Amino acid sequence: MAPQMAIVSETGERVDVNDVNINTILAVKAGDAVPLDGIVVEGKCEVDEKMLTGESFPVTKELDSLVWAGTINMNG
Repeated sequence: MAPQMAIVSETGERVDVNDVNINTILAVKAGDAVPLDGIVVEGKCEVDEKMLTGESFPVTKELDSLVWAGTINMNG
């Protein structure tokens, strides 16, 4: 299940996911769930997608990778 709050990268402010505008850059810390579907614009990490895809190992995400709401940022 995706979180109901997101952290805006620029300000660090926590906002309701329903109030996030298109093209807003969000911060997702290690151990946190991705709040909305999106594209990685900075950094690299491994994401646990097993609840959506059944993949048993974390999937590496880096610049321009797609991420899905509810998946877990494991380490980046």
